This record gives sequence, structure tokens and C-alpha cells, in this order.
Amino acid sequence: MVRKWQKFFYKIVWELLKTFSMTTTYHISTDELNDEFLQRLKNTFGEKQLLITIEEDDDTFYLLSTKVNRDKFKQSLKELYNGEVVSVTLEDLRK
Repeated sequence: MVRKWQKFFYKIVWELLKTFSMTTTYHISTDELNDEFLQRLKNTFGEKQLLITIEEDDDTFYLLSTKVNRDKFKQSLKELYNGEVVSVTLEDLRK
């Protein structure tokens, strides 16, 4: 059974949650900047004022995006610095 004070509390919490701003990051190519993308923005944010900042995306962003990827990347760098590498030629790859 939901008490009167609980309904009041939930209403206050809901109103507070609606006041927080939302930040969303999109990693897209310029080819994807079209009417469909704009419509998705409108659907996501509704009738709100937006601040849009554009910067070039680093193609290697995924290398550091998770702890597992960061650890593997660091391990690979250590192996490279220690000379623990395997050299191959294009001919080797074509075999």
C-alpha cells in the first residue's frame, strides 16, 4: 500500500530528475549528418535549447575506451618497447 507521503516524495523526485541536464556523445561520420540524424536529436531532447560542440573524433578512441582495452594496449606497448615483436612482410601475409 502506497502512503500519501510516498506519492508526494515520488512526485518531488520525479520533478527533480526532470531538471537535470542530459549529455549525449555521438561518434558519427559527416556522411551521417542528415535529416534523419537531426530528427533523432529532436526525438531525444524534445523542445529544449541545445549546445552543440563539434570536434574531430580520434580513430583510436576505442583503444582506451574500456579498462580491458587500456590494459591490452599498455601490455602491447610494453612488449614493443622490450622488443617482443613479430616481424612480417606483405608476402608473409599473402601466404
